[in-house]
Order: sequence, then structure tokens, then C-alpha cells
Amino acid sequence: MRLVIASLLVLALCYVHLTLAAININAGRRYFIGGEFTVVNGTNANNIVAFDGKKYITMGTGTNGPVKVVHIDIFKNVYIGGSFTTAGGVSTGPIAVWRFDKSNWERVGNLTSSHFANNAVVNAIETDCMNLVKNLNFPCDVFIGGNFKLTVPAGEATNIAKYDYSSTSWDVLSGHGMDSTATVHALVKKELGLPTEKALKKLWVGGDLGGGVYLKMYATDSKKWNNIAGPNNVVYDFYYDPNVFSTDVIYVTGAFDFTCSSSRCTYLASLNHKSTAFTAVGNSTALMVAGGAIRRIDVIRDGDIYVSGTVQDNLKYMKKGQNDFLKVSSNQPKTNPVLALDVCGETDLGCKAGSVVIGSYNGLKFYNEGDGTWTGQEEYFTGAAFTVNSIQSTLYVSSASMTGISFLLILVAILSLIFF
Repeated sequence: MRLVIASLLVLALCYVHLTLAAININAGRRYFIGGEFTVVNGTNANNIVAFDGKKYITMGTGTNGPVKVVHIDIFKNVYIGGSFTTAGGVSTGPIAVWRFDKSNWERVGNLTSSHFANNAVVNAIETDCMNLVKNLNFPCDVFIGGNFKLTVPAGEATNIAKYDYSSTSWDVLSGHGMDSTATVHALVKKELGLPTEKALKKLWVGGDLGGGVYLKMYATDSKKWNNIAGPNNVVYDFYYDPNVFSTDVIYVTGAFDFTCSSSRCTYLASLNHKSTAFTAVGNSTALMVAGGAIRRIDVIRDGDIYVSGTVQDNLKYMKKGQNDFLKVSSNQPKTNPVLALDVCGETDLGCKAGSVVIGSYNGLKFYNEGDGTWTGQEEYFTGAAFTVNSIQSTLYVSSASMTGISFLLILVAILSLIFF
């Protein structure tokens, strides 16, 4: 059965490649950059901007406050969270979505700034878009985390909430035990998998969650919360292999340093979602610096791990099967700390696998794995100071090509109906 499904998915991927070549569409890698800035390349961008490798593209009028996180769903809709109240002039509260098919900002689940208490911040966004067989109109459940109070018909949500696509309503995910002093920094949930997989029913929540707790798991079927022992300091990021047949391992990063499996898990650990046991990942103790933390992680080639933050050299990677973390290149620039990270994977189109984009205070740099060069983009950001907090990239296809993409969505829907 797995071989059949894998073969069909490969055929679907081949279709995408052939479609892109055959209909001569406007396709390429597009980077979505969120942070604190105003003018980019002479145009008002206001905290969120897109870059196609050659030019910067504004996204409406941006936001009226900093963007902390950028998230792209499988339909290429771009979600942003932060400490803003409007996006594109629309009252959204600190969460908004840029619709791929409309090229404008919209509210998520009809939220407005009036639903949030003052000073609300969204730091983390996760989507689950596998309601595809029910509706093709971007059927995504949306999870948000941060430091906020949100009032909806279901009650008051503190620091975490879920928009349920099927019921078009917000769930406050009660019972987590967090108060207003806690902050969620990271969310992850497996989206693709066989229907019997329990991993599909688990939402992992990281941050400074109060009471000495830094990691929690929410069971979406039973609606119960569990504190996960291990990390002894803030959790900042997760990496969960999105592959349908991936292992049980979730990578967890943060400012922690604790004993795990007779070793030390310093800033980075692998978590088995079934047993909740932690295992050290490489020689991460060599990354330690005073006040350090890994803030971002990415994994490519089924095992090459890239990490960034306040660590030795601020950006390192470890090849699959190795133990030591190395510089990405010998000419790697000094940027401290690296707040945002995006790495081109081996199946990504429009970039060379191993190419890297990093963002920081007053810094945005691109590394081309093909020729080993770094290119700074700081000159395009006007002003005394700017910050890049989050970068996400995707293959961008123009709306003129939606016929081919729609056929692909129908194909995926058929596969879902047959096998799921």
C-alpha cells in the first residue's frame, strides 16, 4: 500500500514539474520576510515583504506593528503573526493571512483587534489543511500561540487558540494551565500521514509556559494537555519532518541544557513523540555561549541539520551521520544573533539545495550553495535600524497558472478519497 501511494505521489510531483515547464508560467522561489522595518527598496513595506530573488514585492500596505512569525500553508497562503492590530488596513488583531488566490490581507476566522486584549502578541502559527476531501477552498485549521488574551464565543483563550475550519469557530484549548505571564514561542503538528497514526492527533507547544514547564502536548482527539518533562529552559523552535512516512522524531531547540539518555541535550534535542524520551543530537555542547540558545532549525536531505541563534558562529550545520557542527561556509559572515533562517531543501524548486537565508538585527543575507557566495540585502532597507524576525520561502506560481494547480489539487483529493 505504501509503495502504491508513494508511486502516485511521485507521479503527482512529476506532473508539477512538467506543468511548470510546459505552460511557461511565472514560477520561482519567493521569500516572505517579516520583522520590523518600514521602507524596502524605496517603497513602504511596513514589516512584511516578499522577495523573488531579483526584486522586492510589497504586500498591500503591510502591518501597523512588528511581524514575529511567517507561516506558509500547503496552498501557499501566507500567515503572519506579531504585535500588530491591522494588516493591509484591515482590523485583524495580531494574526492575518495573505490569500494566494486574491493577493490581499484577510482576517483569520473573522478575528478583529477587538477580540484581543491590549498588547497581544502572536509568536507561532501552525496549520492543518487536510480537510481537502471536504472542500477545496483552503480548508485549514489554524493554531496560534504567543502571549495574548482572546475573547471568542467559546470563552477566553490565553496564549493559545485554534480556528476550526469545519465549524468555522475558535476553540480556546482550555486546560493548559498557562497564565498571562507565560509565552508560547513554537507550535508543531504532523499534517501528513496514514489515518491510523496517533502523531496526527498531537499538537506540540513550546515556550516559557509557566511553573518551570517549557514543553506541552495537546491531544486534539481527547482535548487533554500533558506537560513534557525534560527541557529546563525556553523552547524556541521545532522541526517535524513533513514527509508522510517520516520517523517519530521531533527536533526541539531552545535555551535549555539538561541530561538526556546519559548525555547532555544542549540547545538541541530529538524527542520521540511516542515515548517522550529525549536524545542528544550531535555535539551540541560545542555550540554553547553565555546566554545562548538555538532559535531556529531546519533540516534537509533527510538528515542535514541547520541551526541558528545565539550560538558559536551563530549559524551551524551538521551533516547526516556526523557528530560535529560546522560553519555553512568558510566565508560565513558574522551576524549575531541569527533570528530567522530558511534553508533550501533537495526537493525545493527555484534554489540550490543547501542555500541559506538568514535574518537578524540590521541584517538579511543570502548564501548560494552553488557558487559559495554570500549576498547582503541591507542596502535595500531604509532607516537607522531594522530587524528580520522570520523568513519562509515557497515555490511561487502566478495566478495565471491556477488551472494546472487546480488539476493537481483534484488529483490530491482523489488520492485522499482512495487512501484516507
